Amino acid sequence: MSQVDPNWNDVFKEQLLEEIDSERHTAWKYIVNQLIEGKRIPSYFKPHPLHAKLKLIKQIKKGLGNPQGMIIKIIDIHLNGQTGDHLLIYSQSKTIVYLVAIGTHSELF
Repeated sequence: MSQVDPNWNDVFKEQLLEEIDSERHTAWKYIVNQLIEGKRIPSYFKPHPLHAKLKLIKQIKKGLGNPQGMIIKIIDIHLNGQTGDHLLIYSQSKTIVYLVAIGTHSELF
């Protein structure tokens, strides 16, 4: 039986501050909604591009059915804000959001 890491509670259970999200969603729900709705990720989450290896780019394209002309950009965001170590790596095109990985720096890098 796997155990739940309590360090992730603030990402999946605790509400964001009202100045970040007036509806007070959890960080996970807020970020997923922003991605689905094509909205900008606020700077609070430190979104920044990652330079992905060609193997990862090919793996993402294959998972999406190898669409012609799709540009894959990999973005890293800190789910629990400026000081957090809980990351989501995703790729986004005009019509698809591909969740690549979730974890801490040490788990992902």
